[in-house]
Amino acid sequence: MAKMFSFRFVTKSLYFVSFLTFHFSFSISGPCFRKG
Repeated sequence: MAKMFSFRFVTKSLYFVSFLTFHFSFSISGPCFRKG
């Protein structure tokens, strides 16, 4: 049970981190892409 919970927590945190990095990179490259 603990292992399953930790696995789910790791998956959720990994998904959250990837989403954050994607949003951050998009917000940075967004205006530059629109300008160019």
